[in-house]
Amino acid sequence: MKRYNDPDDADIHTRQQLLGEEWWTSAFLALMRPGRDSIEFARGRKLAERGQVIIRGIVPGGVEAVVLGAIGGSRKVCLWFAGLEDDWEVLFRVFHVRQDLFTRLLSGDFDPELQSLLFQAGVHLIPTTVMDLDYRCDCESDHHTCSHIIATYLALGKHINDDPMTLFLLRGKTREEIIQGVSELSKEAVEEKAADTVETEDDGFTEENREDLDQYYCTGPELETVAFRLTYNPGSEDIAFRNLGKSPFKIGKVDLADLIADLYIRAAEFVSGYEKYRQQSE
Repeated sequence: MKRYNDPDDADIHTRQQLLGEEWWTSAFLALMRPGRDSIEFARGRKLAERGQVIIRGIVPGGVEAVVLGAIGGSRKVCLWFAGLEDDWEVLFRVFHVRQDLFTRLLSGDFDPELQSLLFQAGVHLIPTTVMDLDYRCDCESDHHTCSHIIATYLALGKHINDDPMTLFLLRGKTREEIIQGVSELSKEAVEEKAADTVETEDDGFTEENREDLDQYYCTGPELETVAFRLTYNPGSEDIAFRNLGKSPFKIGKVDLADLIADLYIRAAEFVSGYEKYRQQSE
């Protein structure tokens, strides 16, 4: 599909000054700004500026509108936006870490730093190509993107300008769903921290032992020179492993530590059983 020419920063800045657009609105509208000689774009802009676009509904992932004709009649337009899918979890984590920026977003201020953090995390919230957009108009225009579709997209910019959360709604989730997602993540973090605190209250490790554990995942000397000074406390095998913390390695999306945690318990059970068998055999 065709990629439209992106305006330069000076163009966006000028439009922000003249039209009172917020930066996120200008970035959103950039998708529908083709070459300045585009006839369909000029017609669509006039329809939007004259208030001939009626947004009938904005729902998760889409917009429905009616575009009034200059001499009567109307056209029905529908726009659909690609969902973020697995990126929602990443987005929630960014919001969880930067609660200050998330709070500002909810109050209507989309800080550029938040957009930068999302971009670094691989989340592209604001559409940059028509690959993120699908549409339908009941007119019989020969143009792939007719003036009614362009007019609807430009008119949608007003809603986004007033509330940046509209961007997230277009990508598939409501304001309430996003707040709930971040709240659940924060709750899990609190519960995990509380659980770690309980587990490490009496784990049988001295400060001297812990110095060894801090180096567990680091590249060290040859195997034959390694010595561990761990005090065995039956029943605490899993606690011993958890004291190592998260592994810097992953298999797929699963932390290596989570995969091998129960091996410590299984190994202890095997050794205990073997020891009893050996004693009985003697």
